[in-house]
Amino acid sequence: MDDTSTIIFVTMIAIGLISVYFAFRIMAKGRKKETEAASVVAASLGLSLLEPEEAMRRSYEESGQLGLLERFEKLPAPILNFLRTNAPWRIEGKRDGLPVAIYSETRSSGRSSTTYIVVRVGYRKPLAFDLHVARESQLTKLGKAFFGLQDIEIGDAELDPLIRIKAKEGEAVRLLFSRKEVKAAIIAALESVPDLRIESAWTGWERVGRIADPAVLVPVLDALVPLAKALDGSSRDSHF
Repeated sequence: MDDTSTIIFVTMIAIGLISVYFAFRIMAKGRKKETEAASVVAASLGLSLLEPEEAMRRSYEESGQLGLLERFEKLPAPILNFLRTNAPWRIEGKRDGLPVAIYSETRSSGRSSTTYIVVRVGYRKPLAFDLHVARESQLTKLGKAFFGLQDIEIGDAELDPLIRIKAKEGEAVRLLFSRKEVKAAIIAALESVPDLRIESAWTGWERVGRIADPAVLVPVLDALVPLAKALDGSSRDSHF
């Protein structure tokens, strides 16, 4: 390699390293802004903002990837410290005795990725059966009409058009949703949070975004907490 080639090579390496450095600086600045906003949200809701390392661990625990986290912990100290410091923020606490989590989550699909603000209100005891409930949409109505998509019908003229239910234990679902307090809580929650989800261990909501806003999250929690209380498995003979 002649002198000119060497100079070009070294210059390209230097430009690459500088670009990576500034990319990391921009990412760290953005993460700091998000975390500061999350701190305000936690204080306004009476919840706690987790330390970055704990937030990262909880994220991997929730996604069932603790093995990946253990491999990360073997990385060189500077890289590991950067990952810990810039971990997505996470807020936790309790409302009416139920566990609440609000956090930032980035999901990748192919070459693109999207960040969401996620809210979950857990039950003290999960339901004894798998359950997946979402708002009935025009798309799923078309799917049922033209492609034979199936869901569980409760047999309630008011509730059936509002929600789409996936579960194996159809009779158990009908029994649960026939309870007056459960039906009333679902209908009330859908009025404030039409895109809510109900699962066997939690009810939740999510929206594309990076910065948490108390003005948005307060009504979400106000809707989800009563719903979670109505569904809570510990209130019947049925982990977040």
